[in-house]
Amino acid sequence: MGYKMLEVKIRENIKKILKEKDLNQKSLALLIGKKESTISKLLDGTQRINLRYLEEIASALGLREIDIITYPDVYELPEKKEDGFDAILQIKLEGQQKNKVLDMVLGKKNVELLSK
Repeated sequence: MGYKMLEVKIRENIKKILKEKDLNQKSLALLIGKKESTISKLLDGTQRINLRYLEEIASALGLREIDIITYPDVYELPEKKEDGFDAILQIKLEGQQKNKVLDMVLGKKNVELLSK
């Protein structure tokens, strides 16, 4: 996604969040200490939304910047485990190769259970 498309998405998401929180441009302007005309220009695309504005808006709305970008989804980092991160390895095998690998990884008894 290019920067212009991302900026459009951010604008749309801010508008949705304002509506959800029953806020308008004037109230957002008051929350971040800007003129209502500045907010209007940011949301109609006349003025670019830079990171500083995004940070101020997110803070005023009680959100993280990433949550405005991914709205309505909330971005969560994977949990770090004491022994590192989980890893998933996918290998496509057929026939005897598949059975041998499953035997090694799961043990013969577990493979037999999966086969039933």
